[in-house]
Amino acid sequence: MKVPVLLALAALASVPAGAARADDEDVRADVRCVLAMYALMNNEKMASNAFAGALYFTGRLEGRDPKFDVNAAVKEEMPRMRQADLPHEMQRCGEEAKVRTTMLLTVGTELKKAAPMRRN
Repeated sequence: MKVPVLLALAALASVPAGAARADDEDVRADVRCVLAMYALMNNEKMASNAFAGALYFTGRLEGRDPKFDVNAAVKEEMPRMRQADLPHEMQRCGEEAKVRTTMLLTVGTELKKAAPMRRN
């Protein structure tokens, strides 16, 4: 990993693990996606999409529980995730993020076709 991503992960990991519940399967999967997206940010061509993916998975985590401590969960999961896990997680999470991106683009296209909003 490049230094900026390592620093970002270190910053995320500096929070106490008190509120993390990364043992729940869905939660743990999304936390792993946050980590995978941060790793993908090393690729200049993927950085923007990876950042959007990290935001998406962070939103899912906080959407389940607004008090969920993403930083603590990342700190808890980081030692469990091996370098060898990254390709699978990047693929799995990237596919899910792509589906959501496509859905949002479709919504945007439909909104453009709709009648314009009234101006006050």
